[in-house]
Amino acid sequence: LPLPESPPFTQYTPPRPSRLDRKSSDTMPPQQKQRKMAIVGSRSVGKSSLTVQFVDGHFVDSYYPTIENTFSKVIKHKNQDFAVEIIDTAGQDEYTILNSKHFIGIHGYMIVYSVGSKQSFEMVRIIRDKILNHMGAESVPLIIVGNKSDLRPEQRQVKPEDGRKLAEELNCGWTEASARFNENVGKAFEGMVAEIEKGQEAGQPKEGKNCIVIDANMAVGKNKRLSKGKKGLKKRTDPFAKKDWYNLKAPSTFAIRDVGKTLVNRTTGLKNANDALKGRIFEVSLADLQKDEDHSFRKVRLRVDEVQGKNCLTNFHGLDFTSDKLRSLVRKWQSLIEANVVVKTTDDYLLR
Repeated sequence: LPLPESPPFTQYTPPRPSRLDRKSSDTMPPQQKQRKMAIVGSRSVGKSSLTVQFVDGHFVDSYYPTIENTFSKVIKHKNQDFAVEIIDTAGQDEYTILNSKHFIGIHGYMIVYSVGSKQSFEMVRIIRDKILNHMGAESVPLIIVGNKSDLRPEQRQVKPEDGRKLAEELNCGWTEASARFNENVGKAFEGMVAEIEKGQEAGQPKEGKNCIVIDANMAVGKNKRLSKGKKGLKKRTDPFAKKDWYNLKAPSTFAIRDVGKTLVNRTTGLKNANDALKGRIFEVSLADLQKDEDHSFRKVRLRVDEVQGKNCLTNFHGLDFTSDKLRSLVRKWQSLIEANVVVKTTDDYLLR
């Protein structure tokens, strides 16, 4: 028997989405961007209080020195959600060495001072210069925040005009806030994201870029100067051309021996440069030497004893705590450190 004829083949076309479906798909929120910021500043200015107030919505009244904490929060800026990782660092002073991990992957910095402390305000410029020197950059996304704006006028040591003037001078954002009463706290963190995005739009490395290629002339930047050459013609001189980089090698007892590099003038001759390196003291975090972040509060001093080629061989020269760790230890064990020692000298003196 003849088979029934099959219907002609027709190509399948998916149904057109309804108006409601089209509207919902067109208005899907964009993907969150990842950003990372660090909060720095002098001790007891309220860095942790600002962060906890912003993230958790409550004020921490008691004070305990911070070693380091990390928080996460989604911040909305120009209809874009940013998943921000916030690193709350320990307090800094003019002698503090910033940890290298505070520069890796950081998009911007919030420098906090207390309006009741002139010293903490003066530290803003010092900390900012430390950041730029470590990064080798001329600028970095930055916002300055004057905390404790709820203080009475007679308790203030820093006026709002001083903060605005410093921000204009450093070309960065500024605001005053009160962590206690949650005033302008959100504005401070949103302003930080705005400064980061402003830097991204200005041509800094964006997300998804693993590396950037720069011209060798760009690396020197403003360090190049015009000087007179032959026949009165001007020529460009590079100050780095007369300098040499030497590698710092830690003792073999540590897991990581490559500590970093140091710059030495070559104009006095390699022999003199080698002699100048001997005896130099370098301070390194034990966490960077042993790959153990639990010991980031320990600082190891290394002394250069020998120079072989471009390598500076060092030996152990001492161990120390960060000042924040010492303060926290004394505060934690202050009821257990009372002791008396009586020493009798050769001259029969008793020393208590």
